[in-house]
Amino acid sequence: MVDLDRILVILNEGEQDAAEFRGSINQMKANSMLHFTPTIFKNAAGDKLNPKQHEVKSIAVYADSPNGRGRWYGSYQQ
Repeated sequence: MVDLDRILVILNEGEQDAAEFRGSINQMKANSMLHFTPTIFKNAAGDKLNPKQHEVKSIAVYADSPNGRGRWYGSYQQ
């Protein structure tokens, strides 16, 4: 396992109408788990994610490792 750097999490990647939210984390140690509040995610207008108002349909994660940049993706059934 390796540490990850420059982690970018995108909720609803590619969605229009300010439905895409982004949050970033500088570093994550190997074999660790992070917990954070949904309000770290903001859309292009600067609005914070409110789970009571905004539906999360997909999650994309981009991160750097010593071996290169990776992408992980997951989506919820509609």
